[in-house]
Amino acid sequence: MEKAEEMYLRALHGYEITCGPSDVSVLDIVSNLGTLYWKQNRLRKAKELYLRALDGYEKAWGPRHISTLDTINNLGSLCADQGKLGDAEEMYSRALEDFVSALGSSTQRLFVR
Repeated sequence: MEKAEEMYLRALHGYEITCGPSDVSVLDIVSNLGTLYWKQNRLRKAKELYLRALDGYEKAWGPRHISTLDTINNLGSLCADQGKLGDAEEMYSRALEDFVSALGSSTQRLFVR
């Protein structure tokens, strides 16, 4: 995991210089680094990176893009792992609502059983 972090940070630095801090390629790396930190139990840092990615995805793609919704879902899972079940439910509900809104009501049965 240390090597992965090193590689993500190197890629992040290079992409930020080349593409700018709000480029979606940068945001993808930020989100992936957030997941790595989550797996390392560095939850505060993971949340910080997920929120950065979410803000950027919402600006770049809008609130109903798959990358935006995946990040919202990841935040929900992170909150659940922290025992913040109310926050987790809020994130999961938001992701579900926006998935259904983006894909149509017939897709809701794919997510809710």
